[in-house]
Amino acid sequence: MCCERTPGSRAKCPGPDASDVPPPLQGKASRTCRMVGMLIDLLRAGFRVIEVPCDLKHRPSGHDLRGQLHRAAQYRDVELAISSRRARYAVQSLRLPKKRSRG
Repeated sequence: MCCERTPGSRAKCPGPDASDVPPPLQGKASRTCRMVGMLIDLLRAGFRVIEVPCDLKHRPSGHDLRGQLHRAAQYRDVELAISSRRARYAVQSLRLPKKRSRG
């Protein structure tokens, strides 16, 4: 996993111990979706998450239609990250243990 800058002027950067955690959604997943997914995965794996303030510039979205659409897309991406992990963990909890061979 790599560091990514988020709109709240924070950088998310997992440490070297987090290398065993599966990577967040890849492919067409947006940055917001990947960041939320990474946070969920790290917390479920038992890692502690802290935010460190960074001196980064952020270009805020406005209150016009374009800004509203941008925020709606971010909310959609957060929902995608949460629902995909909810489904993944539900399937994992349904898996039955492998049967032992008798011999």
